[in-house]
Amino acid sequence: MQDQRKRTASDRAKVELITEEPKEASLTTKLSKYYRNSFPYNSYFRWLSHQEVPEQGEDVATLWTHREFAFASQDNAGTEIFSRYRSFPTIAAFRESVIKRTPIRIEVGPEYNLEPRLRKKSVAFMENLTAVQREFVVDLDFDDYDDVRPCECKGATFCYSCWRLMIVAVQVLTDILKRQYGCSHILWVYSGRRGLHCWVSDPHMLDLPNTVRAALIRSLSLCARRRGTMFTGGMLPDLEVIWRLHLMKTFMQFCQDERNDGDIRFLQKPSSLQVLAEILPGDFGDRFLQELPSALGSLQIFKNYSNFVKRTFSNQKTQIAYIAEAVFRFTFPRPDLNVSKDLNHLLKSPFVIHPKTGNICTPVPPERLEDFEPYVTLDTKLDSEKLYPVNLDDHDYEEKLTVYTEFFTRYTEKLLEIEHVGIKQRQEEHHERKKEFFEQLELKRQQIAQSSASFVNNHETRTLVVDEIEKKLNTLNMQRRRYIKVKK
Repeated sequence: MQDQRKRTASDRAKVELITEEPKEASLTTKLSKYYRNSFPYNSYFRWLSHQEVPEQGEDVATLWTHREFAFASQDNAGTEIFSRYRSFPTIAAFRESVIKRTPIRIEVGPEYNLEPRLRKKSVAFMENLTAVQREFVVDLDFDDYDDVRPCECKGATFCYSCWRLMIVAVQVLTDILKRQYGCSHILWVYSGRRGLHCWVSDPHMLDLPNTVRAALIRSLSLCARRRGTMFTGGMLPDLEVIWRLHLMKTFMQFCQDERNDGDIRFLQKPSSLQVLAEILPGDFGDRFLQELPSALGSLQIFKNYSNFVKRTFSNQKTQIAYIAEAVFRFTFPRPDLNVSKDLNHLLKSPFVIHPKTGNICTPVPPERLEDFEPYVTLDTKLDSEKLYPVNLDDHDYEEKLTVYTEFFTRYTEKLLEIEHVGIKQRQEEHHERKKEFFEQLELKRQQIAQSSASFVNNHETRTLVVDEIEKKLNTLNMQRRRYIKVKK
């Protein structure tokens, strides 16, 4: 199995060729057929509206009717035309528009207080248009890992080792969202090229204001480059579980893989050594590099780093802090903050086509994540036990797409289970979940503040996180008490 997962430099060159080469021949014809026959409209409606497709004359949830969609299309000259603030009264109207316009990309925005499609009826419409709610979203991209990749891949190129960074990111973020923030409706979608998108649809996450979203994504982004460690005050229990359960395992696998694959250099790379040096305070980083023997493998480099830390710092907690920081710095998720913190931010929809690869953006079943191999090369021998990207140029793409559409259908059916609860009970559960969320955010703030108490002044990143959460919790203090009162 391990041998099947190895990828040589020439393989990665082929991946780069595939991902960079646009497939635009007869694209409109292919898209028209795809949107007519293969796009999962009913499940798509359930996902975004939290409602079964209504019969004619029945009310449609504002989560759908007031939802913004953006279409990117191409004119005859190949120029992209981007159109925002589209909305649709029904899923039938959406389907009709998609088939007519055959967009090369569909992006999803928030629910607004007004229907975006009516924006041209009044001059003051856009001034009063306010985002109300949307899913909490997370964007992971290989580009953000370039300085810590275990191989020589850069930019659009990737291999199995790169993909393992995505696997551990999904495991960690899913773990945190479930255990710490009570989320259960988490959808991971392959972007069609070199990343993953996460859509969290739990009701208590939909109407989070921008400031809370910003604080939350910052608490999930621990790996900003800085001097020192965030663990000098001790490691929080929830992070220690993640460190031992997910991160350390992946880190050591990268070190071990180097022995079996000449393309894996991990800590040997200059960029990786620089990351290690930047963790140590003062001039200790430079001293570590000067004392480090040449021609060492990654496992030996990490042992030398650990021994250097133990010689330099006498306190055992400090030693653990700097060693753990190295593991976190190389393996902890690196989400794009800007995508998550703004309600108005558009994100590419599932089941659209990536224009540069022709791949369909498919939801990935979390239990099959390790079986999903997006780094297909021209010479890849397909394994029936694995999942692969579905490309619009595949002659049997409709058949290959079935496993993803069936998973998406099951996911949306489970999502709708919460809507089958009585209205009063559902409201009470929503208030209780929201109360728990704010309490968890307050606890996180206190823990971060305690952990950050011994930080030196140049740790702006951690200070910013603490200040942001503190500011938002003060603003929402009255709202929090109201939720608690409702439950009582």
